[in-house]
Amino acid sequence: MQPNSTKYTESTPKDDALRRLWNQDVSDISESEMSDALAIFRNRRTAYNSAKRRKVRVLSIMKYAALFIAPIITAFVAWNYSAEYHVQETELTQFYVPEGKIDSLILSDNTCVKLDAGTSIIYPARFSNRTYNRNVYVNGKCHFAVAKDRMHPFVVNMGSLKVKVLGTHFTVDSYNEDDNIIVTLEEGLVKVFDNKQSMTLKPNEQVVYNR
Repeated sequence: MQPNSTKYTESTPKDDALRRLWNQDVSDISESEMSDALAIFRNRRTAYNSAKRRKVRVLSIMKYAALFIAPIITAFVAWNYSAEYHVQETELTQFYVPEGKIDSLILSDNTCVKLDAGTSIIYPARFSNRTYNRNVYVNGKCHFAVAKDRMHPFVVNMGSLKVKVLGTHFTVDSYNEDDNIIVTLEEGLVKVFDNKQSMTLKPNEQVVYNR
């Protein structure tokens, strides 16, 4: 047999009063004691209901806060990732060929560029699909074999003069110290233009532009 054990807990005078009323016969309880007991019961019920309402209100606020904050966090993460990706796309690289040498490079769109001595070209590390043109900037003499991309025309910038193509073979000669810029077309079509005028070259045609 297990020994009987009595567990005592700390109680308040109100708890003692309620316990005495519980153990008493109803006929022995005075009207004032019954009134006090009912008052204690109502107060505790009110406190319990208030605490319950506060808990529900807090949970509701947390729920709606989560619904409101989650899209913001998602948008921030997406923006941050997009910003980093955009920086990588718009990062410009310069390639220079010293005197006495000839070199070549392949751009991210598979356009092949051959550069003569003393030529420099500035181009994006990766062409962005979010920009309309594929822009490069040239000082010197370059031969371009442009990869076709009708959605993103290739533009060679030489100061105020520009050459715009979709996919073709051509040469530009545009050293900054020279008075003239020469554009020679081998294959396809190119549009040569500045802020005031433009013209279209056909294969084996050449334009000489005075700065």
